[in-house]
Amino acid sequence: SASLLLQRSAAFVTLRHRETNRVQKLCASSKRQASLRLERILSNRGKGSRSEAGTWIKQGRVKVYGLVCKAPSKKFLEDALITLDGKPVERVPLLMAFHKPLNVLTAMGDPSGRATLLDYVPPEWRNTPLHPVGRLDYDTTGLLLFSREGALTQRLLHPSGNIEREYLAQVEGDALREDLRETLAQGVLTADGTFPARLLEQKENQVRVVVTEGKYRMVRRILANAGLPVKALHRVRYGEVVLESLNLEEGCFCEVPEAAVKWAERL
Repeated sequence: SASLLLQRSAAFVTLRHRETNRVQKLCASSKRQASLRLERILSNRGKGSRSEAGTWIKQGRVKVYGLVCKAPSKKFLEDALITLDGKPVERVPLLMAFHKPLNVLTAMGDPSGRATLLDYVPPEWRNTPLHPVGRLDYDTTGLLLFSREGALTQRLLHPSGNIEREYLAQVEGDALREDLRETLAQGVLTADGTFPARLLEQKENQVRVVVTEGKYRMVRRILANAGLPVKALHRVRYGEVVLESLNLEEGCFCEVPEAAVKWAERL
């Protein structure tokens, strides 16, 4: 009947009005907080260049919170719920862990043809802000963090943070000598200055140490100058991210556990 049609029409209009208000409130919230243009959010999530994203948006292929948005310059929160052609466009994780293999360059390319991180980063992440937190030497293995935020990366790397990096080193020389703990704690002279290390474990031809700075080949230089040339070096922990707890095979990535992400965000 006409009455029923009017009721259904009124209900639809009300529902649509509520949904529009919800999105408008979310947009208003995004103005009070950090927000980005929709085209940039899509690009940051690995969905084409900004130009390509802008074209898709204008074509009506992009929805934000369930509603089509045809304005590439419209700003939303970075964690906005977005779909492209009906498929969710997931946000890149804030912090990722990579188990770096031996003889891989911490770079996204190498003119000499050596293996680099680009050989391991999944294709969908290659055009995103995700980047390595510092570096591991070419001949060092183990835990390498990746971050999507430059400010977080700076906090993770800055010496003032005193963030612990734990390494397992295979060494030559007398790793069981009694004065080693004190020698490392007092600091070892290198070309860049005197740096301490905390000894956690001593075994024959093996030591486990912690440092709080990440200067170039620093652990190798500290141990070598302490009479223990390094044959192999493996990073097992960065702050509260522990490689062993991740069950991560060499050459693979995984998201960092929530507790460790919260630790990083508090830095």
